[in-house]
Amino acid sequence: MIERRETFRYNCLHDIDLFASDGTMIHGMVSNISDQGIHVHTPCPLPERAMFVGLLGLVDPKTHELAQLRIQLRAVYCVHDGQTLDFRSGLQIHDFAGDGERIFMDVLEQQAQRWDSAGFEPIELDEPLTHQAPSETYILTRKVRLRNDTQPWFPAWTQRISNCIVTVTLDSPEPLNRRYQVLLPILLPESNRRRVIKITTEVFGVVLSSSGNEYEIFLRFLECDEDDKEFLNEELRQRFGANIPLKPIELENPDDYSFLWR
Repeated sequence: MIERRETFRYNCLHDIDLFASDGTMIHGMVSNISDQGIHVHTPCPLPERAMFVGLLGLVDPKTHELAQLRIQLRAVYCVHDGQTLDFRSGLQIHDFAGDGERIFMDVLEQQAQRWDSAGFEPIELDEPLTHQAPSETYILTRKVRLRNDTQPWFPAWTQRISNCIVTVTLDSPEPLNRRYQVLLPILLPESNRRRVIKITTEVFGVVLSSSGNEYEIFLRFLECDEDDKEFLNEELRQRFGANIPLKPIELENPDDYSFLWR
C-alpha cells in the first residue's frame, strides 16, 4: 500500500457499482474522494461495517485511458441526504486490485494540483453535485397491506419502488431481516388493467423520515410469483420508462470475489 498523506477531500462525480457479499449490485454516485475513502450516494442505505467490492471508472492521468478500478471498501456510516433525496455513505478503502492504487493516487494528485492552481478554492464542476436517486427506484405513493409473524394484515404507504425493492413508512422502526408479506396493487396506465400481487420481503434498511415522525422501511424482494413480477415490471415500464429487468449478479459462492479481483 502507498504511504498515506494528510487527508484532503476533492469533489467529483463518478459512477460506481458496489457488490455486496451476497452478489447484490447497488449503483451509486461518488461525490468526493480522498486517500482514505470515498463518499457515495445510493438509492438505499448501506449497512455499517458491511464490506463491498467497488468498480470505479477513472481516467488514468498517465495513459489518459479509462481504467476500471476494483476496490475493497467498508461502509463506515450512512445518513439520509435531504437535498439529494437518497443516502450518503462514507466508505473506507481497504485494498486495491492490480494497478488500481497507483491510478487512484495519481487522480488524487491531479485533483490536488488543480486545487492548488485555483488558490485552494473549490473547483466549479460542469454538473451539480446533487443528483436524483438512480433510475432503478421510482417515487410511487400507493396504499399497501403488510403482515409478519406477529402482526395481522395492516395498511401502509409506499414511498419508492423498483422491481426488487419497495420502501414503506411506518410509525416505529423495524429490526433488520424481519420478513413481511406485502400485498401491492398494480395498475397498468396504458390499459387500466389491475392486479394485487403478493411479495415476500425482508427489511434491509431503516431511517427516520425527513418529517421526524415516521420511519422509512426498506424492503427487498425475496419471493414473488413470476407472473406477478412481470405485471409489476410492466407498470414500471409504462409509468416510468424503466429498463427492466435489472437483476443482481448471482455468485456460486457469495464470498468469492475472484471474478472481480483479477
